[in-house]
Amino acid sequence: MVEDKLRTGQVAPGELSLIMLWLGGDYSYHAGLIDQVLRSKPSIWNGLRPDYKSDTATERAWQQTSEGLLEQSLKLRLKRDEIMMRAVKARIGVLETEARNIT
Repeated sequence: MVEDKLRTGQVAPGELSLIMLWLGGDYSYHAGLIDQVLRSKPSIWNGLRPDYKSDTATERAWQQTSEGLLEQSLKLRLKRDEIMMRAVKARIGVLETEARNIT
């Protein structure tokens, strides 16, 4: 897994580039999935609303639906990808700086 490779810290610059590419693709794929969920949310949410006294209670009910659980899971997945992309970008920057200082 990507996380395991990044944890070791022993990743070649070329491989970091491929990891960044993969993370970008993964992020895009999951952003598309969350887009679909968020498009269906208003109609489902409005259908739930009459059964609850407040928007907060309705939101909690939404979060317990399969779509609501998927939304939360996808949000966490996107956040994870963002963090790993920042880490890879920072590492590539350090390696570039080191390469310039060596020559």
